[in-house]
Amino acid sequence: MSLDDVRARTGASRSQLYHYFEDRDDLVHAVIDVTIDAVLDTQGELLAHLDSWANIDRWFDSLVQHQIGRQACGGCPIGSLAGQLAESDPHARAAIAAGLARWEARLRDGLTRMRTRGKLRKDADPAALATATMASIQGGLLLTQVRRDPLPAPHRAQRSAQQPPRRGRLITAAKHIRHGAFLEPSGHNRW
Repeated sequence: MSLDDVRARTGASRSQLYHYFEDRDDLVHAVIDVTIDAVLDTQGELLAHLDSWANIDRWFDSLVQHQIGRQACGGCPIGSLAGQLAESDPHARAAIAAGLARWEARLRDGLTRMRTRGKLRKDADPAALATATMASIQGGLLLTQVRRDPLPAPHRAQRSAQQPPRRGRLITAAKHIRHGAFLEPSGHNRW
């Protein structure tokens, strides 16, 4: 798609587009930057405090609630850009990878603080746990998107008008990364 195609679809004048963007690549990279910032800003305060079990649970809950609110449409905006651009545009792929690294770093930093305070096992690797968590989140968002339901089948069957939806696919990431690596506040493995 060229800038002329974008101009035709948006109704923007050629001078407007070329005033802000040198070429198509410049526009694509602006979209990537805005998308990454929007995803991270939406999670702002939660990402700033990923240093306790309660706050990690709140973060996962917010991801699930966001998908419920979107009726499971769209998946991860950053992941969607990766699917569209990573194989055809090396610069876009690098920019998307850098955005995901920013997101992952927030989690890694919180996990590092948890390990320092004795909330993770001493041999836990916050970087590896953060990577595994991000992979689980991206996979969960993809499943949510293609199945159009943020909750797995067993949880759908348990729902009722009086019972709020239980955490689903996305929350399994928390279970997997806790198993054998995290300690609960009492010092005992939870899973």
